[in-house]
Amino acid sequence: MTAPEHAAEVHGATDTVRVLFSASYLRDALGTLDGDTVTMQLATPTRPVVLTGADWCVYRHLLMPVRPPQS
Repeated sequence: MTAPEHAAEVHGATDTVRVLFSASYLRDALGTLDGDTVTMQLATPTRPVVLTGADWCVYRHLLMPVRPPQS
């Protein structure tokens, strides 16, 4: 099962990057952040991602991506 893709406003990156997350962990992470804007900071698709909300100084959430299944 795959989740739908969502368009995002991106600053700083020009290449397409695909990152896979566990849906329940991503939902929990997004539920802890305030506001309508979420910033995702990542180095590579397999490294942990830092999520911050509108008041980025107060709370940061670290989320580990999952590896794609081997075909």
